[in-house]
Amino acid sequence: MARPALLLTLLAFAATTGVARPSPARAEGSDVPRIVGGSPVDTCGWPTTVYSNGCTSTLLHPKAISTAQHCGQPSSIVFGENANSPGQTVGVVGCVGQGSQDAQICELAEEVTGLPVTPVLFGCEVDQYMQVGQPVVIVGFGQTAYGQGGGTKLWGDQVITAVEPGRV
Repeated sequence: MARPALLLTLLAFAATTGVARPSPARAEGSDVPRIVGGSPVDTCGWPTTVYSNGCTSTLLHPKAISTAQHCGQPSSIVFGENANSPGQTVGVVGCVGQGSQDAQICELAEEVTGLPVTPVLFGCEVDQYMQVGQPVVIVGFGQTAYGQGGGTKLWGDQVITAVEPGRV
C-alpha cells in the first residue's frame, strides 16, 4: 500500500501538472473540478495541504510550496482546516513556473517548522504509483457543489483513470 504522503504528493503533482488525473466531477456547464462527496478533514489532518489564492497547494519544503500557475502568485498561504479561519498565515516571496505545464514552486517568506514536508514523487516511485487504477486520496479546499462551499479542507478517495505519457 502506498504511503499517505506519497498519495498526497501524487495528488498535488497531478493537480498542478496534469500528469495523472483522477476523474474529476464537474458541475453542469462548468470546467471547474470539485471534490464531490468529500468529507471535512479532521483537525490537524493533512497539515501540508494549504490554501493559496483560492487554490490548494502543498508544502514541499520548509520554505516552498507547489501550486498551479493558473492560480497566480499568492501573497500568502493559509494553514488549517478552513481558509476563512486560518491556523497560520505565511507570506510568499515569489513563484517560478514550469514552462507550459500548469505548475509552479513558490518561496515562502519564512520557514515553516513543526510540520512534515511532502516528499516529491521521484525515480522508481513514479513508475510504481503513477498507474491507472492506483487508489489516491484527494485533499483540497474545493467545492462540494458548483457555487457551494469552498474554503473548507475536504478529502475523498479516488482512482487514477489516465496517465499522460511524456509528462511524468
